[in-house]
Formats: sequence, C-alpha cells, structure tokens
Amino acid sequence: MNSQARAPEIVPTAGWLKSSFWPVHSIVLALGLLVGCGGSNTASAPTVTGFTPNSGSAATSTLVTVTGSGFSSGINSVSLGGVPVPTGIVVSDSTLTFTVPATAVTGTIAVAAPGGTATSAAEFLVVPSVSTISTTTGSIAEATPVTFSGYGLMAIDQIQFGTVTAIPTTQTANEIIVHVPLGAPQGSITIYLMLQQQLYGFASIPVPFTVTL
Repeated sequence: MNSQARAPEIVPTAGWLKSSFWPVHSIVLALGLLVGCGGSNTASAPTVTGFTPNSGSAATSTLVTVTGSGFSSGINSVSLGGVPVPTGIVVSDSTLTFTVPATAVTGTIAVAAPGGTATSAAEFLVVPSVSTISTTTGSIAEATPVTFSGYGLMAIDQIQFGTVTAIPTTQTANEIIVHVPLGAPQGSITIYLMLQQQLYGFASIPVPFTVTL
C-alpha cells in the first residue's frame, strides 16, 4: 500500500480558460497595430525626375534646380559627378537648388536622404574653362612646365602645342600641368586644350603661347 498522499488534481473550468487566453482575432489586431506604428516612422526614398539647366560651370556660378519628390524628409547630401556639393543647398519637398561646386566634374546628380539615394538618369555637363596660365613663354630644351588653372578641366582630352601633343603630368578638375614638348614649333603659337565637340559645342580652348629653343 502506497503511504504517500496524492496531490489533488486541479481541473481548469471553462470560465478560467476563457479568462486566461486572448481570442485569436485580438492577437492579430495587436500585432497589426505594432507593425503599423513601426512602419509609420520609416522615411520614404527620394526620387529625382530631372534638372535644369543641363550644363554649366563653377566659373559662372551656375544655379542648378533638381526636381523630384521626398526632399523635405531630410537631405543627407547632394553630389554632382560624385563630387559633394558642400553648401548652398535650398530644399522644398519637390525641388532643390545648388550652385555648381568648384571641383565638379561631368556626371549624374545624386540626392541622399534617410530613406535612400536617388540618382538622375541624365548627366549634368560641367563646361571647362581656363582662368589663369602660369607662363606664356616656355623652352623646349628646358621642358618648361606650364600650369593651367580653371574649372571642369577633367573634360580636357588632349593638349596640343600647335600640332604637337603634350601629355599632362597632373590633371584635376581645377589644374593641368604639362611641359613644353620636344618638336613643338618655335615662336608664337596656340596651345589647344582639346574637347569632345559633340558634347560641349566647341572643339578646344585656345591659349596664346611663345615657344623658344
């Protein structure tokens, strides 16, 4: 005979079951509210639908207007040809404006926001210009270095002293350095900074120069 007393069995009643568990539809509703609250704080991604004008230069402080949507949710950055636009960005929900930065290169316009990044379908054309030249006289024998300063100079494809090509030793958006090449014609000549005419509407930037032996 087992002397240990058996614990009394507890049998839940129907009322206890009803009061202890949420109905399925209540659980679904609560989860839906939680998901909805979380989703309402998610920032929407911006869009870029176009921009005007389609070309310009830092030399003329070209003002660019970008159209799209979702700009007012907050803009992290704007870039042109991969170059950040540092200041002067004015934003509304459907437009933003900025001035072409000094180091800009031809390329797409990208707008980065908390919800994502939008990029223009077309490229903005940065028109090159030369503002200064370090010297207007150079020697073939000494291979005189010649420095061109300006804007958008990455667009320069080739440099010619008359008809003789010179290879740049340095080329950035704002500076090109070349040396007077062997075979350059002596006397008063023109240095041509060559471009893709079909893009820019002109074939070269001419610079007067004097070559000595």
